Order: sequence, then structure tokens, then C-alpha cells
Amino acid sequence: MKAVYSRLTKLLGQPPEGIIFSQFVAELGCEPIIDLPSYAIPALGVTLVVMDQLFSVVLIDIDTPSTRQGSISRYGADLPNAINQGDGPETIEEKLSVRPFISKRPSVTGLNHKYFQDTYLLPPLVVVFEFAGDTEKLTSLAIGLSSEPHWAGYSILHNQTARGS
Repeated sequence: MKAVYSRLTKLLGQPPEGIIFSQFVAELGCEPIIDLPSYAIPALGVTLVVMDQLFSVVLIDIDTPSTRQGSISRYGADLPNAINQGDGPETIEEKLSVRPFISKRPSVTGLNHKYFQDTYLLPPLVVVFEFAGDTEKLTSLAIGLSSEPHWAGYSILHNQTARGS
């Protein structure tokens, strides 16, 4: 199946019972594992989270504890802007041609963090890239619509914090 990433983002804001999701699942040839509020598609390495009866977040597992334990496959389909799974934060920033809206990087205090994140506003989407702290390689993505209240509130809060500092 081509353009998986694009198809996944088109599911955002759609109901799980809708035709778009039904067609997507039929083309994959596998049923999702429903554990409300999530619909996991382990063979694809994707989980869709439902809020207010609509898909609100797409979680993509690349190299996570779940993929290493074998409970979900490693996502192997396309990512935006020719990003590949071995890319680090600087390469992703170059490929997106925009700086992260929020960057939660390991501090210079010497504390070792397992993961860190870069959040990008790519209207109409918010995309959170998570990286391994030791290798700086991409581990997972979380994608949502920037118009969703939980992302909009997140954006407003961080805009005020950034301006106030």
C-alpha cells in the first residue's frame, strides 16, 4: 500500500466506524485490535487513539519497547518529506525546512534521558518526533490535527511560556 503516512493522517478527525477507516483496514487485510480508546494495527506498527468518538492521534512505533518485545511491528512505511527511520533531529529539521515549535532535549547537566522530543507545527498537523537519548535516532511519532483542542491548548500554553521567558 502506497502513501501510508498520508492515509493515516487522513484518518484524523474521522470516526472509527466510518468508511475511510473501513477501507483502510480492508486494504491492509488485517483487523485492528480494539482496546478503547485505541485501535492498534500491530502488523503496521501503528495505533490510532480515539477522543470524542473520532481518531485524534496516530502513534507510529519505529524502535520502541513494544517493537523490541514483538508486541507491535516496526513501522516500515513512508514518513513525511522523505524522512527515514535512521534520521536524527538535525536531519529531520533540514528535511522539514522548519525549526521545531517545541524542543525537549536532554539537558547539558549530564543527566542521561532515555528519550527526547521535537514538536513541529505542520498545519494542519502537529507532529511529535521522539528520539532515543543515547543514539539520537527516531523511535516514534505522534501525529494529531493542530485544530484539536488538546493540541491547540498545548500550542497556546507553550507559546505563552516561550514568550514569557
